[in-house]
Amino acid sequence: MKLALAPNVSRFKRRFHAWWEGYDYVEPDIAELVMEADAPADEADDGAAAAPPADAVPIPDAWTAERVRVSELIWGDGFNFPGGAEAALDLIKPFALSKEKTLLDVGCGLGGGARAVAKSIGAWVEGLEPSATLAVAGMHASEAAGMGKKATVQHFDPQAGKLPTKRYDAVFVRQVLGLVTDKPRLIKGLSSCVKPGGQIMFVELALAKADGDSEALQAWRAVEDAAPHPPTVEFIAGALSREKVDVRIAEDFSPTFKAQVLAGWASLADQLQGKEVTPEEKPLLARELDLWAKRIAACEAGDLKIARVSGIKKA
Repeated sequence: MKLALAPNVSRFKRRFHAWWEGYDYVEPDIAELVMEADAPADEADDGAAAAPPADAVPIPDAWTAERVRVSELIWGDGFNFPGGAEAALDLIKPFALSKEKTLLDVGCGLGGGARAVAKSIGAWVEGLEPSATLAVAGMHASEAAGMGKKATVQHFDPQAGKLPTKRYDAVFVRQVLGLVTDKPRLIKGLSSCVKPGGQIMFVELALAKADGDSEALQAWRAVEDAAPHPPTVEFIAGALSREKVDVRIAEDFSPTFKAQVLAGWASLADQLQGKEVTPEEKPLLARELDLWAKRIAACEAGDLKIARVSGIKKA
């Protein structure tokens, strides 16, 4: 008998959490939630609307409910990227957040990291996610965990969404710059969100060379959801400096990131021992593993990096 692993693992964890916290759990239909969702809630009252560049291509939403379940099987409940809660908390340590402080988490995915920060530290976290499917699923998970106000997740178009000014004590950005062509505009908007003295950090797929076009890069680009436009580490650091951010870290984060990917794969292998995924899940699982394998291969070839760039907003 074949076992539908991904849905069962994720649902069991959520039902157990519901029982532990004393509330009833109802399994959501992510597709229906996305259909019923209101317009993207990225209209901060003190932000200014910005038209996308003329050559901007709409960012496709390649996520489905089935892909979300498979992704959670690999990376853990509430996550669609490597590392889990422990890595999320480790990354934001330099922010020195507290219960009185606010964090903007851009590219938050399913919001697992945002919820980990809010639960562990008590900070108020606002998550923004380019995929409407992930955003709706993430917000539902926050509400189910009783964190609908403490760790929100909203859909955000990084090419044209509104952003407030001087609102957050810290801003964390994960793999969003590669989605847009007008990177200076987005970096400017994100930098303006930070209060004077606050911090901003980017963790991004970045080219080792601006004009890189190796076989490894071509193989990686071919499996991404949309044609990526990754910056370089130097580009991110330079753009932040021009926005009055005192850049303190500009490094290749690839070794740590690779270890997180391999840990996710090892956990998956343990879960799959003696079991089989369903016919519907098998191609999605293979596709997800291939995507991350191509990313890691490009990093190992020296053509792609996981850049970590952070700094402090000057007064």
